[in-house]
Amino acid sequence: MPTNLDALFANKIACIVEDVFLSPEQINIFLAKLTAMPDWYEPKIPKKLQHLFPIKDFPKHLFYTQYGFYEDGVDEAAYLKISQDYAETWKRLTTACGFDPFVLLVDYFKKKYQANLQPAHKNQQNYFTLVVRDLAKEVLPHADFGPYDGKEWAINQVEQQLAWNIYLTAPQQGGETTIYDYVWDENTPIDENSYGIQQFNQPVKHRFKVTPGKLVLFNCRNFHAISESSAPRIAIGGLIGKTKDQQLIAWA
Repeated sequence: MPTNLDALFANKIACIVEDVFLSPEQINIFLAKLTAMPDWYEPKIPKKLQHLFPIKDFPKHLFYTQYGFYEDGVDEAAYLKISQDYAETWKRLTTACGFDPFVLLVDYFKKKYQANLQPAHKNQQNYFTLVVRDLAKEVLPHADFGPYDGKEWAINQVEQQLAWNIYLTAPQQGGETTIYDYVWDENTPIDENSYGIQQFNQPVKHRFKVTPGKLVLFNCRNFHAISESSAPRIAIGGLIGKTKDQQLIAWA
C-alpha cells in the first residue's frame, strides 16, 4: 500500500515533518559536543559552489559533501577513503553524546515505513551519510540529484531522491526553506559556473520555518533555497535515493 513516503519520492506532496524528532536534552548534548570539536570549521568551498553563498563567510561544517568533493576533482575511490575517516569521527561524536541521530533516522524509516535505509556503497565501502552545517546565511536556489551530482558514481543508479534535515537551533528571524514547484533536469538553464540561480522565478511549492528538534524530508530534485537568518541555523542532514531496484540509499 502506498505511503506518504512513496508520495514524497513521486513528488506528489511537499514534505514530511516530524516536529519532535530529537528532544531538547539530546539537542543540548549534541551541540555542546559538536562545537567543542576541532573538526567544526569553515571548509574550503569549490569555486563552482561558492556562488550558492552570496553572503560570506562560508558556513561552518562538520564533514564535507560528496558533491563538493566531486567538483573538487576527487574521484570516487578517494572519496570512499575519506568517508571511512568521517565515519570514525562521527562515531567518536555520537559515542560522547550517547545517541546517534542517523541511527534514529534509520529506525524511524524501519518502524514508520517498513523501509530499510542503508548507506550508498561501492566495492563494499560505504559513502558517508550526513553533514552538519550552520546555514545561517542565504543559500541560492539549487537542486540535488545523484545522477547529476555523481555521474558514473554509485549514486548514479538513483531514480528518485529526498533530502532530510534534523534542525538543532532556532534561527530567530529568517532561515526559512523555500521549495519550488520546479524539478531539475538536464535541460534546466543554470547560471554559468554554478547550479545556484540568483534570479529565479518559479512557483513556490512549499515554504517552512525550522525549529529545534524538527525532522523535515522533501524532494530535493525540486529547486530549493534558504533565506538568511539572524541566528545560527545548525542542522544534521543528508540525501536519500531510491534506486532502480527500489533500495533506499543514503549519502550527503
